[in-house]
Amino acid sequence: RPRRTRRHSPARDAEAVAHHYDVSNDFYALVLGPTLVYSCAVWTDAGGGLDAAQEAKLDLVCRKLALRPGLRLLDVGCGWGSLALHAAQRYGADVVGITLSAQQAELARRRVTAAGLDRRITIRVQDYREVDDGPFDAISSIGMAEHVGRAALPGYIRALHTLLRPGGRLLNHAISWT
Repeated sequence: RPRRTRRHSPARDAEAVAHHYDVSNDFYALVLGPTLVYSCAVWTDAGGGLDAAQEAKLDLVCRKLALRPGLRLLDVGCGWGSLALHAAQRYGADVVGITLSAQQAELARRRVTAAGLDRRITIRVQDYREVDDGPFDAISSIGMAEHVGRAALPGYIRALHTLLRPGGRLLNHAISWT
């Protein structure tokens, strides 16, 4: 019997994200460790630990986006701000991170302030469909496709493309569906 799904709406998506991510930042810190990076990792050294592999993943994303000082990055589904911090600290990017999780945003903002990057990084509780301050030189979407869903993915990618400066780069990291 076919599975019935409800249409993705900003309100429904915000409710789903709150259910999954507003559990507790302390819980996620225990599970993810100090990098607070969700999804996959990149092991460049067989002897390296998870933290090093997460840093390598963030660096790979920044390199693929060709980030450099002064470029604007939109990080869709920014989580606890790890990519935003990495992009601003190591590549000089100006970053807008968006998430639907109030708890993620609160901790990401604290991390940004602690790093002294309030002028370079803005973290918002905002749906990607409500972003209206493009264009951006680069857009990252890591692990968001799974939340958007297969049926809505083409519209999601189109929406992100409208926020991208001509010649800009979009990185959509997702688990593939068969």
